[in-house]
Amino acid sequence: MKRETLFGAIVSELLMVIVEMVFSGVPKTTDFASASQLSVALDAVAGSFSPYLFGIGLIAAGFIALIVISMGSAWGVVESLNINKKHVFTVYVLESLPAVIAGMILPADMLINSVLYLLVIFVFVLIGPGVIMGIIGQNRKIMGKFYMKKLTRIFYWLSLIFVVFFGVLAII
Repeated sequence: MKRETLFGAIVSELLMVIVEMVFSGVPKTTDFASASQLSVALDAVAGSFSPYLFGIGLIAAGFIALIVISMGSAWGVVESLNINKKHVFTVYVLESLPAVIAGMILPADMLINSVLYLLVIFVFVLIGPGVIMGIIGQNRKIMGKFYMKKLTRIFYWLSLIFVVFFGVLAII
């Protein structure tokens, strides 16, 4: 699992660097919330193929996100309910089915707006567990040798504040 995690982290970072390099030539007036404007702005990079490449990229990003989130969630469910690890794929498929069905039934605009609203709501839903995990993580009695040391605690709380700050900013 460590190798797969490392490989996934390296690949995602490489993809991020590639996207950063490609978007460095996009005009500053481009509305990044508009998929049609972004695909037109990429004409300088990919020419007439830019809308197709952009569409493939969006589909691939959504598919990767579905896999990563659902697989992580499936592992969490299996471990927390003490289910045999061989059933993780079944849990993964069952968790993914509602997203697949919604994607086939609901119009695209409704899906995009729903996802954006949910992302903002999730920030606030995760404040409680984030605080609890931070408190547990710095408790030596509970965590033993794995407790968060000073520098880790600072980064943890700063990142939680950072996420909440941008969640509040998204609502405004």
